[in-house]
Amino acid sequence: MNLKSLLIFAACGTMLTAAAQSHHGYYTTPEKSDIDAFNENNSSASKTLNCWATPQLIMPMEKADKTVESSNIYNNNSSDMIVRPSTMTGPNNYFSKLTGTSVSPNVTADNFKNGYLEVTVPAQMDYPRTDANTPNWQPMPAENNVMNFHICLATGDRINVSGNNSSATNEDAELYDCTGVYVGIKAPAGCTVKAFLSCSSISAANYKKDTSGISWNPNFEGTVSTTAFDFADVCDGTYKEMTSGAPYNCLAGIKYSSSTYPKGFPVKYLDIAVYGVKPGDVVGFGGIQTLHDGWTPKAFVTPGSGVNDINIDNTNAPVEIYNLNGVRVNNDNLAPGVYVKRQGTETSKFIVK
Repeated sequence: MNLKSLLIFAACGTMLTAAAQSHHGYYTTPEKSDIDAFNENNSSASKTLNCWATPQLIMPMEKADKTVESSNIYNNNSSDMIVRPSTMTGPNNYFSKLTGTSVSPNVTADNFKNGYLEVTVPAQMDYPRTDANTPNWQPMPAENNVMNFHICLATGDRINVSGNNSSATNEDAELYDCTGVYVGIKAPAGCTVKAFLSCSSISAANYKKDTSGISWNPNFEGTVSTTAFDFADVCDGTYKEMTSGAPYNCLAGIKYSSSTYPKGFPVKYLDIAVYGVKPGDVVGFGGIQTLHDGWTPKAFVTPGSGVNDINIDNTNAPVEIYNLNGVRVNNDNLAPGVYVKRQGTETSKFIVK
């Protein structure tokens, strides 16, 4: 076989491998219709997206003593408080328990002009309120805030539910072999990212029909059960797509299964959180997909589309130092550890010994 034939054979083999690739995880990109569904209180929408800015995001995570952290977006760790405006101002008084504000009402088609959703961290927040319909405007803290992209899926569209057709290849999205998540984010240098996939409140009866054989924490009974993902990459001011580490915390939607939910408990909520933002920062979200062996992530934004084709001179930009939790620290007399240096749009890690 000559060289030309070998090259043709190799190319065909590559094409067949790519064509055969199958994705049975979840894949979604932000759409204007998702934002509209939130703004319009559309409870029948297949997907809603709320862009929520808050000084602090607390998820229902397992603590060292095995109790569950009390969340500030899931009421009593069981009900979604920010799924749509009517839940926030409704009879459950969620308006008094929330901290932050939604920027979704300000989103227009122009927010998608770069091929992904961009929002600006606001200077003010209107929650908590003492009255459901009266905004309680107050300054957003000057730094170390969180921009959270909160996705809620309708019953038939939830991950692990038969017929959801929500994978990148239009297959059912299932998470039994999930190895991580892949997201597209633009955020100022030094910001960090976490992602969370959550099941809605699951009854003790369904938990006790466990067929996975995995020891689970009974404190998660009846709560929003959250699987968490951390990212080693630190934002650098440009749009970038990044891969998380392995899932951890309560794995109800991934490893656990039951006679009621043989494919794993249905995942209803997805939270993609950017930590370390300040008022005026522009934060972008290109999408999220779950990963499994044999699947190469599908790009949300086409490479070379000009998204980051802006040259910025960082020479005179102020230097900021952050810890690995995205919290800005005083660079005088730093304790031993790993830190992130941010100067304009450039970022780097360094070690203090």
